[in-house]
Amino acid sequence: MTDAAALTFDEYAAESAVLGIYRQVFAVLARNANAMVDDTDSVGVDDSILQAFADAGPAGMTSEQVVLACPSASADAVRHRFEVLRSYRAVTRVNERAHEMFYQATFAPYMMLLFLRRLSQTGGQAELHRMLSMARLALDDDDTTPDVVREQLLEMTTVFRLLANPIMQLAKSATVVKRSRFRGQQT
Repeated sequence: MTDAAALTFDEYAAESAVLGIYRQVFAVLARNANAMVDDTDSVGVDDSILQAFADAGPAGMTSEQVVLACPSASADAVRHRFEVLRSYRAVTRVNERAHEMFYQATFAPYMMLLFLRRLSQTGGQAELHRMLSMARLALDDDDTTPDVVREQLLEMTTVFRLLANPIMQLAKSATVVKRSRFRGQQT
């Protein structure tokens, strides 16, 4: 993430979209950790921390090694975000022992971050098309069970309901002007 003053309008909009979605996804967890994401730099630090763990391999890293592996952010910022990630188990101990000093990142938070970035870059319509295509592939598979079909249907229903909610809210709050079809008069 970069300084807002150095960004074009489109770049700023894309970064703001990532931050907005990231806030929605992790708001509950971050609120519980007393560390709500309130700027794009926090997302960038989280990304750097997760990348450092990926580069470190299965042995993991200590918190101080993480700080050293993230030179683009201040040590205090890295320590703070590390503790936030640890508090909601995005970063866990390599071995669950009392004095274990090595940690590793879990898979799901980084996948979510990648998904959010792709969504902000390609837009919701492209992502919706991908989801529908994946659902179709699952339905066409000969090994698909009725439970998988129900799960796909539930997921797609949820997606479309969530998509429809803001549209319905806009429709309810918008001023509706009825036009006469033949006379061009407003009624």
